[in-house]
Amino acid sequence: MTERSTVANFTAGFFAALEEKGVPYCVLRGWQGLPEKPGRDIDIFIADRADIKETLIGVIRSLGWNCIEKCAFYGFFTLACYCLDGENAVALQLDFWTRLSIRGVEWADGAEVLSDTSVHNGVRVASAGAEAAVTSVKEYMGGGRIKEKYHNRLKSLASSGRDKFLKVLAPLGKKAEELNSLIAAGDFEGADRLGGGLKGYVFKKHPLKYTTGSIRRIFQKAAEGRRKPGMLAAFVGPDGSGKTTIIKRERELFAPFFADTMVYHMRYKILPELKTGHGFSSMKGKLNAESPSEKPKKRSLISKLASWFVVLYYTLEFMLGNRRIRRCRRKNVLVLFDRYYYDHFFQPTTRELIYPFRKLLLGLVAKPDVVIHLSADPEVVYRRKQELSAREIGEQNRVIAGLVRELPFAHTVETGDRDVDEIAKEVFALMAKTLEEKRLKGRK
Repeated sequence: MTERSTVANFTAGFFAALEEKGVPYCVLRGWQGLPEKPGRDIDIFIADRADIKETLIGVIRSLGWNCIEKCAFYGFFTLACYCLDGENAVALQLDFWTRLSIRGVEWADGAEVLSDTSVHNGVRVASAGAEAAVTSVKEYMGGGRIKEKYHNRLKSLASSGRDKFLKVLAPLGKKAEELNSLIAAGDFEGADRLGGGLKGYVFKKHPLKYTTGSIRRIFQKAAEGRRKPGMLAAFVGPDGSGKTTIIKRERELFAPFFADTMVYHMRYKILPELKTGHGFSSMKGKLNAESPSEKPKKRSLISKLASWFVVLYYTLEFMLGNRRIRRCRRKNVLVLFDRYYYDHFFQPTTRELIYPFRKLLLGLVAKPDVVIHLSADPEVVYRRKQELSAREIGEQNRVIAGLVRELPFAHTVETGDRDVDEIAKEVFALMAKTLEEKRLKGRK
């Protein structure tokens, strides 16, 4: 089964289950490709019930998928859904609104949104006026302007669904009429000027409620940072083991689970890179593809001191980067690190010097939530990328394996000649398990 068919079957089954359970809902926008092409996320307005979240999670699991709550605020929550059955790992984000509000003040009538829906390919969708109303004001309450890609569709919807548009935005009073007229006429500059002031308008109408809601949101965001922190994942392995390819795939798969994703390669680039051209100045410490019989050359004291200087220099950079990792964790950001600080411990110019001091040095840098060691037969890696000899690749794998055994949060994934999708699925499963445990711990 292809990735598209897996997602399509889930999407169709999910909305069919909502209909069967009698849960009022509608997809707010971007429904034209459903259920076959849901995109990366689906925006859903759903009836507010005390058990709604538990009901949705039950439906998701009944379809063979699992989910992790990404965030939850007043009237809104996101479930990052994923499936590990079949050949691929598949992920999809579902955004749910139970109230259309800002800082606790409702700017739209949810009952009106759900009172007039239609069915498209088995999926219940909002009426023209409701879609135009919700899409436009959601944009104003978020980014402050309507994206150009929505202009043509919103102009048509606002014109044909004027009555419903006004009913849905009844809490905005005459502002709703002005906004509808501007959008229907295609005057988006005027609509943006009006929409940019809607937050202020809502505040003036309900100053106490708005202020109280703002304070509540501050505490909610602080709690979210503790309950649903970001994650640091470090990928290690010799050159040619597939780190770059797998990191790219995991970044795509985990996009629904985090507010943002960042990728670093070897270092943070906070300090200037050291370059002396003598083969011991960089973190890479690469050797030329030498013959297996060639013995490592004896190093001078100056060379050893230079390597120690490089290690300490980049240790300082990683210590400065600790603050960046703390901020990413607080803001629910996934950090994917190619090589990370562990690179020092298995590169030929530094491993013999600093490996005995690994516990001391690792105590100075941020501890990853998960470490993925991509391992493969040295001959396979050498055929793939001939920058290191097969002997050196084998030695690096040996040192990494020893380091991994000491780290309870580290896992070895054999790559070899395996398909990229198969490897990505295994890595995804390990990272998803770590994320579930991390967020479960945050709820306690």
